[in-house]
Amino acid sequence: MPPGGPGPVAVTVRNGDDDSTSRTLEEGYTYDAWFASPASGPTSGGTIVTVSGKGTSWVEGTVVKLGGAACQALEVLSATELRCTTPAHTPGSVSLSIRNPGEEERSVDDAFVFADSDNGFKGGLSGLALSGTMRVAAYNNYTGDPVVNATVILGDSLGTALQKKTDSAGIAVFSDAGLVGSRSVTIAKTCFEPGTFVDVPVDTVTAYLNPVMSPDCGADEHTGKVNWSFDSATEAFNYLAKGEQLTLTYTVGVTDLRAGSATQTVTVTITGTTTRR
Repeated sequence: MPPGGPGPVAVTVRNGDDDSTSRTLEEGYTYDAWFASPASGPTSGGTIVTVSGKGTSWVEGTVVKLGGAACQALEVLSATELRCTTPAHTPGSVSLSIRNPGEEERSVDDAFVFADSDNGFKGGLSGLALSGTMRVAAYNNYTGDPVVNATVILGDSLGTALQKKTDSAGIAVFSDAGLVGSRSVTIAKTCFEPGTFVDVPVDTVTAYLNPVMSPDCGADEHTGKVNWSFDSATEAFNYLAKGEQLTLTYTVGVTDLRAGSATQTVTVTITGTTTRR
């Protein structure tokens, strides 16, 4: 396919040099105004994508959406290039919509696919050739949450390697003139299995770290609540006389994604209101 400007173009087919066989389909092909690289990622989000356009005029304040959800940590690299992190989304192909301040939103259909591979692998390498800058993102492989304060090491020797901690978004950005060619990348944090990418030749690494299933790692688990309700048809307890009580006892159990569990005994007391005759 030859290069072309955004929009529909005619497609002409001819049999060899025989002009009499030439046929043209008007608007037979459409050049998209922009595209995302990579064009797919996991449903949990966290994929760093570069959006490249032609004839665009992107500025600070430009809004990018994938399937209607805002692309996060948006950076405007130039009038024709953006970079952002995909949000969590249900599986499927989605549109890539962009709106400049004061302008109408424009979309490219089926520009990105949210999906998880059969073997559970997530993340990987993307972006341009390594040339002075590298961006590393770390996420929890179970929840998709950013892994904050993880140690990122660029290089094979601790004595000469570059090191940095991930920020609140789980991202560490390195800028160094020596970051050219390729560089090994290691991401590690207590209570997570470390991950290493060997001889990375590009400027973007996305890693999903597996939490360690250990009681010693329970200190950083999230706390929360579970709503439990009891419901029954009124007539189910019509046999109770007025003032008569029935006590029901249940054990409610919860197991989280890190194999932690808890139980709670719940007691329900029902008091009759019907006067027997």
